[in-house]
Amino acid sequence: MRGTNTNTPHSHKRIDELVATRLRLYDGIGPVFRATIANAASLPRLRSELDKNRALMRRQFDAQFAPELGALKAGERDAVATAGDLLTQIESVDFLIHSRGLPLDDARAAMVAGLSRLLRCGDEEVRG
Repeated sequence: MRGTNTNTPHSHKRIDELVATRLRLYDGIGPVFRATIANAASLPRLRSELDKNRALMRRQFDAQFAPELGALKAGERDAVATAGDLLTQIESVDFLIHSRGLPLDDARAAMVAGLSRLLRCGDEEVRG
């Protein structure tokens, strides 16, 4: 997927902002999130709320990176948006921090580097 750099003047700033927002959200709801996941299979209302929140986070990702996504061909755009959604869902943040035990700064660096590469923001270097 290397090729056209879709970097816009504010790409890095928007990556940093989205990652910071997701990490703040996780900091506030991490334990509640894990309880929700544990009970969602048996409680339809929790499952429904979880699905709504996941969809909202996807829409936020798509809106935040509309310029970069818009520069891609349709098939690649869908794949990049799906991968970016995966990187920024609360489940992924939980995996990095709770399951992998990464310090907050390392989780932030991993998310920023992944999004920067995925969105081709400076193919010449990975930010962190």
